[in-house]
Amino acid sequence: MTAGASIVGGNVTEVITFNLQNNANGSASSGAKSYTVVVDNTAPDGNTGTGSNDPNKSISVSAVVVADRDLTGGATATLGRVLLSTNTGSVNTTIEGGSAGDNNATRVNVNNGSASSGGVTVTRTGGTVLIDTANETATVGVVGNFSTVGAKSGSVNAASLLTNGETAITGRRGQCPYELLGLRLPTSDWWQLLHTSLANSTQELSSSEVAI
Repeated sequence: MTAGASIVGGNVTEVITFNLQNNANGSASSGAKSYTVVVDNTAPDGNTGTGSNDPNKSISVSAVVVADRDLTGGATATLGRVLLSTNTGSVNTTIEGGSAGDNNATRVNVNNGSASSGGVTVTRTGGTVLIDTANETATVGVVGNFSTVGAKSGSVNAASLLTNGETAITGRRGQCPYELLGLRLPTSDWWQLLHTSLANSTQELSSSEVAI
């Protein structure tokens, strides 16, 4: 907690800034947080409303610290025996949001659309699913069309179906918390930042994949 100056008297307002520290009781662990901050008048005793003649003021502070939600593919979509260069029937599988609840992980939208790789297309229909609770899933269909014979296996990166589902992250409209700290970012959308080209990022990024 930081404050800018002393209150010397009169009807004066002092702005107090609160920041979570990066430790187990602060932002180093996810979950709902609540604190009580006590403001003490440290002026010398002797006058009305100063020192011990001014009762301490208690300020309640709450926050929810969340980590990036780790999305994974569900059960392997088994397409079976299929004819060369022919679309298979659609086999359902899921994109899974993991065991973290809303107080521990970010919210992610799984949107209508398709993602393809290696002759396999993963398609989401039926509207956007907001994954914001533990063990929540979104159903997708998997279709294969292979130009060569033989056994096939692999995965499809379905990151293009995912978007930021957060609407309540604290900060000014149009700015993410990192921008409020003075960082210059190409976008304030954290999900777009996660998928920024590695040429412009020092972090290795991961994404949800559906196995076949």
